[in-house]
Amino acid sequence: MSMRGTERLKSFRLRAVTLFRCSLLLILPLVPSVARGVYSCGGTNDDFNCGADNPYPCCSNGGNCTWWAWEQACRNWVQGLPNWGNALSWLGNAPGSGWPTGSTPQVGSIACDTGNGPFGSLGHVAWVTGFDSNNVTVTEQWCDGFYGNRTATYSRSSFEGYIYKKGGGTPPTPTPNPCGGTDNATYVSDSWPHDGDDLSPNQSFQKSWTMRNSGSSTWKNSCNHKWAFDGGQQFGAPEYTDVGGDVSPGNNKTWTLNMTAPSTPGTYTGYWKTDRNGVGRFGDSVWITIDVINPKPDTPNPSIQWLDQGMNTGDNQKVKVDCGMPSRANQLYYDMSGGGTDDYGWTGDTSYTDTGVSDEQTVQVNCQAYSSSTGLYSDWSGWRSVGVGDRTQPDSPSPQAPTWDDQGANSGDNQKVTSNVPLPSGASQIQHRLYRSDGTQLQ
Repeated sequence: MSMRGTERLKSFRLRAVTLFRCSLLLILPLVPSVARGVYSCGGTNDDFNCGADNPYPCCSNGGNCTWWAWEQACRNWVQGLPNWGNALSWLGNAPGSGWPTGSTPQVGSIACDTGNGPFGSLGHVAWVTGFDSNNVTVTEQWCDGFYGNRTATYSRSSFEGYIYKKGGGTPPTPTPNPCGGTDNATYVSDSWPHDGDDLSPNQSFQKSWTMRNSGSSTWKNSCNHKWAFDGGQQFGAPEYTDVGGDVSPGNNKTWTLNMTAPSTPGTYTGYWKTDRNGVGRFGDSVWITIDVINPKPDTPNPSIQWLDQGMNTGDNQKVKVDCGMPSRANQLYYDMSGGGTDDYGWTGDTSYTDTGVSDEQTVQVNCQAYSSSTGLYSDWSGWRSVGVGDRTQPDSPSPQAPTWDDQGANSGDNQKVTSNVPLPSGASQIQHRLYRSDGTQLQ
């Protein structure tokens, strides 16, 4: 048996294995030790000479936070730590053994949770490899879960204090990190198109979101802050967009992206989020939802005309309607209103003449267009109207004096006299009547 084993068997104080992050040491009388310190744990061997053997056990998953922290102090400080018990006891026991403690992280120190943090009631210890104003990066083992050791980053509030190398002096004040601070982003507003808006296939558009820096970090290109596509439909926009100028806490940043609607009709949603590339996304998630539809035909703009004006004073008047064929349509519907009118169903004709219209009324038409290729209808044009059989009285005529055509040429009867009366406004015919000087009418 090796010296390590001999020394460990000298003690019948029992060390039981915890079911949490680190080992639990208990005093169990009359029972041999079931959780002895071990030489190897999670693929790492206790083969560095620091004047003591690692007193902690290795849990069944191949890890134990106290074994790992003790081993790192042995290798890096060349100091064999005492057995300080469970992880929750390390911060309180270290000063009594001569190891200084404090609240400031230091690379090469032991981060300690005394059971009040996120690691469980038995606490946690880990070896510090880096830190900034918000976070601490450590290497660690756990007594359950993963095998061996790993690197992890926690918020500084996860640990209550740190154990420093004996004789190492006061830990230095950390240098301010230009990329330090907490990242957060809050939605403020966005631009058209809004959720549920209709767009045509392959339609180009711009979409903007305004976000407020609601964290304590400053968004910078040098700190890899970006606007990031976060899933769904990308609409042809870039995956990442640089922040550009610095955005200090409390200020807003508007991100504008050029986008293109998909070519196939349907409902599409895309998500975006603020990101620190290489660290992670943060803040409010925003999205755009659009409906891509085939565009319906343009609305017709019909005209209506009374063809028999001044020519027909009875029924069977002629009225012509011209709807025109609007864009993206190949059929028209003429909805006629008025006595004697007939609707003209779906047709490719751009005009329609109704010949049986009753006299003395108002005739109306309302047109709609249709596309047989998309199955879509236009909006109705709205009613257009014309009066048929308008009996407005013409202006009174202004006759000129008759002229004696045979003056000096005919000395008998059968003289010629011409009546000249201009056609007044609103009239199409003139009736002429000639009278003798005695008031009798000429035949």
